[in-house]
Amino acid sequence: MGGTRPPAFPASRPPAVLSSFEEFIRTSNRPLSITVPLHRSCYLHSHAADRLISFLPRSTLLALRAVSHTTKEWAHKHHPDLLTTLHITCPLPRYPSRFSSKTLSSLGPRCRQLTIHLLPSATQIHMGSTQDPSPARQIFNLVNSFQSLRVDAPLTDAFHPLFSLRLALEQAPLKSLTDLRFHHLTVPGLLGLRWGGFDAFVDATWMGKTFWRGITSLRIGMTADWLQWAHHEKLPREHHPATRGKQRPKARDVYRQGIQMLHDWYFQFSLGGHIRRLFFEWLGDDDDDDAAGPNPFLLDAEIASKEKDSEWFSAPGIRWHGVQEIWLGGIQVASSDVAELKSRFAGLEKLMVWEELAE
Repeated sequence: MGGTRPPAFPASRPPAVLSSFEEFIRTSNRPLSITVPLHRSCYLHSHAADRLISFLPRSTLLALRAVSHTTKEWAHKHHPDLLTTLHITCPLPRYPSRFSSKTLSSLGPRCRQLTIHLLPSATQIHMGSTQDPSPARQIFNLVNSFQSLRVDAPLTDAFHPLFSLRLALEQAPLKSLTDLRFHHLTVPGLLGLRWGGFDAFVDATWMGKTFWRGITSLRIGMTADWLQWAHHEKLPREHHPATRGKQRPKARDVYRQGIQMLHDWYFQFSLGGHIRRLFFEWLGDDDDDDAAGPNPFLLDAEIASKEKDSEWFSAPGIRWHGVQEIWLGGIQVASSDVAELKSRFAGLEKLMVWEELAE
């Protein structure tokens, strides 16, 4: 097609002219005179620009990063922990843009705490493959220096997104991660996080062993709505959307399956001997913040003592080694429970329970 060609960019651009504000940041080297209490004037051995940034809120500091290279350096010089916490919302685009990849590459080395928020549409998350990695795999390849990971999964069916996330975690180079947190965890989500049989930690061929053995602090906030199904026959349709038009499972069976999976999951962790701190809390709805449920570390004893038909739960109690702290929320703990926990957790040093629910 015809037409004039746009002018080519010069091979080298002249340096950008600094604004008055940037000049102030770079050249303000006089001590700042201030008045301290008792009305005594003094000089601080700092620049005026240094004093100015101490009054700026975090939102302004983050905005300064995008203004210019000068303001970005200024913000990070005085607040090196400015971007140590990152929040990422899923679902992610299947192929992150070049800009987002570049941004994550620059922020990755600074990140110490990563939070992933799963949205309802994340149930259709891309699983990925060796040739076409999932968005989670791509993120962990760019951001992998964080020490703490929190996953918020307020989804009715969280199996697929958490299953994909688990695979990405097990295959990513996360050598610094020691603190793992799951919030609003449901029974389907818990199923997606299970990695296999009881002998996984002693299986030399299991690739995920390196990741899970690096976790020393495990925090779980689990929804308690499914606990009420223990004595119900029918399961609410909204809690089992995949079976619309078909015969739904009984509510009692779903409850029992959830209890068994929770016990099984913790049993697998106990085999590794690497956990030092355990946190568990039952979460209620917005209208019921005082949710209460069974002690996840004494499920065998609670089922045997509180349910007439306890034959469906035959798993033995879990014995732990190395755990130093236990934090419980939404759980009623009696003095006999404390004694039982001490006998099951060799070397336990601290047991903390939310005061309003402790007996």
